[in-house]
Amino acid sequence: MAEVKGRVKLCPDKKDSVSEESMVEQSLHWPISPMDHSKLHAKGMEHEHYSTGVMLDVRFFPSVAYGVLPLSLDHKYIFDIEMEYPLFDESGDIEIEDLVYTAGKKLDESTYEREFRPARLKKGKVNIKDLIILKARRVLECDICINEVLDDARQRMSRWNEAKEQLKTYNENARREFLRKERETALLFEKRQKEEAIREEQLQKNHNEWIRKCGSLRLNKCLEEGYDYRELYHVERGMELFGEDFRLDYDNSVLVENCKCPSLMVLETIAVLRKKGFSGRAVWLPKGLKAADNNYDSVSCEAVLVFFEDRAYYRIFSD
Repeated sequence: MAEVKGRVKLCPDKKDSVSEESMVEQSLHWPISPMDHSKLHAKGMEHEHYSTGVMLDVRFFPSVAYGVLPLSLDHKYIFDIEMEYPLFDESGDIEIEDLVYTAGKKLDESTYEREFRPARLKKGKVNIKDLIILKARRVLECDICINEVLDDARQRMSRWNEAKEQLKTYNENARREFLRKERETALLFEKRQKEEAIREEQLQKNHNEWIRKCGSLRLNKCLEEGYDYRELYHVERGMELFGEDFRLDYDNSVLVENCKCPSLMVLETIAVLRKKGFSGRAVWLPKGLKAADNNYDSVSCEAVLVFFEDRAYYRIFSD
């Protein structure tokens, strides 16, 4: 369906009270709803049916349309055009999309090297034809002046330079703040690395001292030959600290749930651990210790959980 119907003509007999500029008349298709059509009849407005709607005659000054409406070579204005404009809040500041950070090299579980991406303007979109039809629906007339519609569209688009200047300032400030935070993050990461290195060195020293003093012959041989001895170390160390009833969760695979009302034996075991300086906790194991030790059946039971050097140990209590 063609957007424009009829001739574009200057109307010298219609003068604006302020300007001597002649207005342009042009028609467009209004795909009117049955209810709005009924209201036109109720108001007694003359109208011309056209395809799936009625003809809408519009009047406006060319100076208001220039730069807002496209103009064909045969001097017909095109109304069905989408317009983008920057959005501002009530205080006059631009509305922006959130800053976007892209994850780069992973430094550790909570730290990434990131790069800064500038904020983007939030944009509004509107179709000029929709604005014109909206006014026609509001006044329920088929012959309307659209100077105010075009002027409003011009004002919205005229704020692009203002919006871009605000955005430039915003991004400059945001980038400075981003770089400041990144420097802080880098320093904290470096500090954590140094602290972790010191901790690992001290932990290794403690392991070596205990193994040479209390470890089994097998454990000492593993240490001397450079094998990964840590699992065996934690097994033997756990037996020394907590007794043979406690089992090591080798790969943190034991399923744990809260224990609502622990038995007396569980509470007494926790009290013994507390006297040794350890914080035990009553838990429920829905699958027992099957995941940690294949010698155990997959039977639910209550247990006491205690940690040493971030490793979990369990003592189960079954019926």
